[in-house]
Amino acid sequence: MIILDLSIKSNCGLSKIAHDFDNEVLSLSVSQFNNAYNSIIAFVGLKEKNQELLIKSWRKRYSDFSYLDWDKIGEKGILFNGLKEGHGIVSTLIEYGGALIIPTIAGNGYERFLILVKNKKDIDNIIKQISRSNNIIDFNYDNVNIKSLSSWISKLIINASNINSREYEILFRAFNYGYFSWPKEINLEELSSKLGVSQPTIIYHIRNAINKILSNLL
Repeated sequence: MIILDLSIKSNCGLSKIAHDFDNEVLSLSVSQFNNAYNSIIAFVGLKEKNQELLIKSWRKRYSDFSYLDWDKIGEKGILFNGLKEGHGIVSTLIEYGGALIIPTIAGNGYERFLILVKNKKDIDNIIKQISRSNNIIDFNYDNVNIKSLSSWISKLIINASNINSREYEILFRAFNYGYFSWPKEINLEELSSKLGVSQPTIIYHIRNAINKILSNLL
């Protein structure tokens, strides 16, 4: 089995939702409804209180949905379901016996898919067929391995945890510098100097990020 990581440019309803909520949209279920439409169930995290109240005024922007409904999930997110015009990706995978790894990701101006393909020889045909109706930003593929799958799952956990860009940057750089290694490869004072950020600020952002991640895992 081959795992294909594919990103396309997108201005569809899901990407517009990602723009409007300032957060990536995770499609939890994508299936072909007919030749033109896919059935979609998707989640987007809320960054602001009562942000969902604006959805009615935004709804007209999502014209590629023939049907769209949603429910608020607690205080942290919205679950969407509807029928949406497809990009031809699902139908292509059906033709070549491939499958989407769920969830897929839609961001502002792009969509990203992780795809399982049975035979390496089918990759070129799949890419060629998808590119007929889509602008492909990037793609790469490799044999299925635990690292690629765990990396995808980790990204989804971080997205669902609503970690902001500052928290992610400090957590990522602290990890890369060996702050979490045992023994530590860098202490807090040295990390503060490299990042140009005060020690209390570093601790604050790291603890916030870790707390958000563990809240979803535990």
